[in-house]
Amino acid sequence: MKLIIFDIDGTLTDSKAIDDACFVETFKEVFDIDIGELDWSKFKNVTDTSITTEILKDKFSGEEFDRAFEKLRQEFLKKLSVASLENPSSFQEVPGAKAFFDLTKSKYHIGIGTGSWSDSGRTKLNAIGIKADDYPFGNCDNSVSREEMVQDSIRQAKVKYKTEEFSEVVYFGDGIWDYKTCNNLNIRFVGIDSRNDNKLRDIGAKTIFTNYIEAHVIIEEIENGL
Repeated sequence: MKLIIFDIDGTLTDSKAIDDACFVETFKEVFDIDIGELDWSKFKNVTDTSITTEILKDKFSGEEFDRAFEKLRQEFLKKLSVASLENPSSFQEVPGAKAFFDLTKSKYHIGIGTGSWSDSGRTKLNAIGIKADDYPFGNCDNSVSREEMVQDSIRQAKVKYKTEEFSEVVYFGDGIWDYKTCNNLNIRFVGIDSRNDNKLRDIGAKTIFTNYIEAHVIIEEIENGL
């Protein structure tokens, strides 16, 4: 059976704006570091852990770095959790995502793979009615790169679904880094371009949808390729 892995921000949840805003605000409030103009795609590894490490490593080292990293992480998670309660409209699903997720799990094995920390991933998925811990859940708590995160999702899925191999792994993502990760791992990529910015098409992605409304078309792509 196929394994379908879903990214979270911009793929299942329309939460990139609030996630980025909380991340930027936390760096400014905690360390007076302005990261508002940074392009995430320029980082070697686009995960919360890796980006935080790259920004803080020039200012802190040793135990001081460890304390600074954990303070940043905790303050960000707190800010995101408050935002989910005070501004729930910023945590909407990509149109049709929850229904498609439920349809997919009735047909395939599924998992979640995100560059977010696990707690922030749970917050965003809870907002659209998905319990992350019910599924194989790769995140950046223990993975530096997105490749490691996806591989962890696959390892967890093999354990959960009691199989040594899947007939195919398909990853749904919205970021340039998601596409590059899939190429590096030789995994089929399905792009979600909910903002119609064409960034995925510009870098060579072939299979792209703006949402999940036409679920039957996406299922056909999973089965046969367009």
